[in-house]
Amino acid sequence: MASIRFGLLGTLRLTCEDREIRLGGARQRAVLALLMLRHGRTVSVDELAETVWDGSPPPTARTQISICVAQLRKLFREAGVDGEAIVTSHPGYRLDIDTEGHGLDLVDFLSLTGHASALAGSGRTAEAADTYRQALALWRGPALDGLTGYALEQEACWLEEQRLTALDGHAELRLALGRHQELTAELAALVREHPLRERTRHSLMLAQYRSGRRADALETFRTGHQLSIDELGLEPGTALRELHNAVLCEDPAIAAPPTVFEPVAAVAPVAPARSVAPGVPVAPGVPVASAVPVAPTVSVAPTVSVVPTVSVVPTVPVVPAASAVPAASAVPAASAVPVVPVTAEAPESLPGTSPADSPGEAPPRPTTAPPRPLHRPPPPRPSPLRPPPEHPLLHRPYRRDRGSRRSPRRPSRQ
Repeated sequence: MASIRFGLLGTLRLTCEDREIRLGGARQRAVLALLMLRHGRTVSVDELAETVWDGSPPPTARTQISICVAQLRKLFREAGVDGEAIVTSHPGYRLDIDTEGHGLDLVDFLSLTGHASALAGSGRTAEAADTYRQALALWRGPALDGLTGYALEQEACWLEEQRLTALDGHAELRLALGRHQELTAELAALVREHPLRERTRHSLMLAQYRSGRRADALETFRTGHQLSIDELGLEPGTALRELHNAVLCEDPAIAAPPTVFEPVAAVAPVAPARSVAPGVPVAPGVPVASAVPVAPTVSVAPTVSVVPTVSVVPTVPVVPAASAVPAASAVPAASAVPVVPVTAEAPESLPGTSPADSPGEAPPRPTTAPPRPLHRPPPPRPSPLRPPPEHPLLHRPYRRDRGSRRSPRRPSRQ
């Protein structure tokens, strides 16, 4: 039995066995879209009419809705679908997907996002991120693209909100896995499309900071702060303001997580094979490769006898004394040059050194203290503000006993 694949996440699309089913006009598409959004539930004819004609249905609206449903059933039968995918149920119609084996991308998307959220809550970050990726891959464009009407536009906004929530969750998991480099461009484009979404801006700031773009992260917050005040008259949320303060302080809590590598099985080190000659004892605990054959003994060449070196002195012919020098050419003894013995003079000593010091040796250290200077500094002069000390013999203070008699008063001159 052939089954139909219904698609809402993008333009309205129907496929059967990898073959696309061509739909009719705008009314037929609107009826089918509302039935897909309410799959498994009965949709009244009045609600269908209100959706198709955007709140102003004509008097023949019920008849035209019945014609649209009949045309859809005909398309399904031509595609080879057995049974009725659209069932008549008072007071309207119902689209059965589960009972007939059909599929809807919206159902798969909501199921995958719920499963990914559960995986993230249990700490399985990598699996949760992959599940979010599969869910977001079902989207082919804006939801319900090409359909108009207030009711359908409200449903499209709800679907778009589900997609943005999944994108935010996926971005947070990728940040936790250390993939901030590849996230910056994606989140920047998403923030431009939805500038008032603080969760997305928070992820963008964190990705920029971890990528080494601290100034861009602060500029992202400043733009969002100004936009929030201008559009809403409110300050940004607590999470965004706390992240801004952490970026300013370079809090290590928001630093990039360390890269996690897959565990590799440890390989035991292999000891190099050693050959042991027979009869040589081996220390206990030292492994010996018994499987490696012992190299044969190499025969050493016999010792070559070295001929001792003989110093050969060339034979000098001796001239006889009689014929050596003629008598006429002999030099008299008186004219011989006297030999003056030359004595080696000691080199001039440098100032501060003694002649006994050899030129290649360091001068010996002095064993006595250096002499004191002959000129001593004068004693400090007394300060003009302080009186000089009194001499005990010249200045004796007057002391009067308490019980002494007073001197008589001199008589006054009259």
